[in-house]
Amino acid sequence: GDYYDVFEVDEDCLGIAIADVSGKGISGAIMTALCRSVLRAQARSRRSPAEVLREVNHVIQTDVAEDMFITMLYMVFNTRTRELTLARAGHERPLLIGVAGEAVAPVQSAGAALGLVSKEDFDRLLGEETIQLVPGSVLVAYTDGVTEALNEQHQEWGIEPFKEAIRVASREGAHSVLNNVRQRLMRFVGETAQYDDMTMIALRVVS
Repeated sequence: GDYYDVFEVDEDCLGIAIADVSGKGISGAIMTALCRSVLRAQARSRRSPAEVLREVNHVIQTDVAEDMFITMLYMVFNTRTRELTLARAGHERPLLIGVAGEAVAPVQSAGAALGLVSKEDFDRLLGEETIQLVPGSVLVAYTDGVTEALNEQHQEWGIEPFKEAIRVASREGAHSVLNNVRQRLMRFVGETAQYDDMTMIALRVVS
């Protein structure tokens, strides 16, 4: 049910997407593949993440079952200006940490999940934010399987340990952030069987 993607929008911009389909099994996989195809098709002709997500929602609305919805975060990163523009369709807020290694903060952006509300309400609720990244800053996108992972006592890992794992590794690069999160999470979970997909994307500006 999880999906992530990084692709070239044009010579200056990268499209970065992460999504979580509520359904599992074959139906979830089919909906994930549909979202990927529609997103890539719409992203080629549009720079605005909000416009892209609106078109994705319009296309898939009739194919989403009543008991299913999709959360999605779509971002466009301009590699020349270092501007990151994002729209969030009900997905977890991405986490941003600056060069100085200060507290990790969520990037705010309004929006409802794909297929959850009417087209009119989706269009009205969806917002778009642009932030200026600088060399050394790190942004992490993730699905709820990360923070909701359970240990043997049925306790959730939670957002604060996740933020701390990002913060302490942020100066060492994107791979170090992902590796540190994974190691800490696995120590917390122990022998408990995984029940949900876990997906993360880390972006670090190096120059």
